[in-house]
Amino acid sequence: MFPPVVEKTMGYYPPPCKLEQVMYETIDACDALDGRTDGVVSRTDRCKLNFNLSSLIGIPYSCNVTSAPTGYGLAQNGTITAEGVAAVEDIL
Repeated sequence: MFPPVVEKTMGYYPPPCKLEQVMYETIDACDALDGRTDGVVSRTDRCKLNFNLSSLIGIPYSCNVTSAPTGYGLAQNGTITAEGVAAVEDIL
């Protein structure tokens, strides 16, 4: 599903920084499963079999203040939650 549909359906809007951390952790865990460490998860089938997104619950994330056309984005700190993992699983 498209991320906005999942977010609206769940009533949960994860911070982009949290989603980025999930992405980085997934790439780190699954990148080499295709036989090549290149920053690309080519074998998503193997990733789904060998990597449990729930293992990310409790991992901290942190993003610095960012500039944007509408002003500055706030710094974000927190931990990956079960709700965040559920959103990512629905999006995938």
